Amino acid sequence: MAVAVPNLWPETLKPVTISPIAVLRTQAAHLKERTGGLLEAHVTTRTFQRWKDEENRPLIAEHEFSITAPRLGYRRGIFTVEHDYPGAYPAVLSSWFLKPVGHLKEPIDEEMPSEFCFSQSEFLAVVGKVLQSRHMSSLLESLIAQINDASDPDADG
Repeated sequence: MAVAVPNLWPETLKPVTISPIAVLRTQAAHLKERTGGLLEAHVTTRTFQRWKDEENRPLIAEHEFSITAPRLGYRRGIFTVEHDYPGAYPAVLSSWFLKPVGHLKEPIDEEMPSEFCFSQSEFLAVVGKVLQSRHMSSLLESLIAQINDASDPDADG
């Protein structure tokens, strides 16, 4: 009698997986669309060598996700994502926006909070946690209010 060998591969394994950079670029486009262009997000990528392999290639990719308000000349880095290059997961997302509400100051003597994301679903959850945080909502609403005040000739009284 033959014994059936079970499929031991993860249920989450799918033929289509989205890379961190694709997720970030898509979220940048969504912010511009959602705010009618008042706010924009930008993704800047660099590769660097933390150590060298035998082929002397860059081994780390770092993506910085930042928010801009072009009418105000404002720019703020929101988080960084690091992962092996080439590669995508695991990815490490670091952001002060991961701190609890009321603790957003960026202390000099403290490391920025980070979360490890071993899969696309974990990465989407952590990015969503940052983008939907109370800190983020406050920042975005404040920027839009400032843009509206600057655009309203009656705002000064």
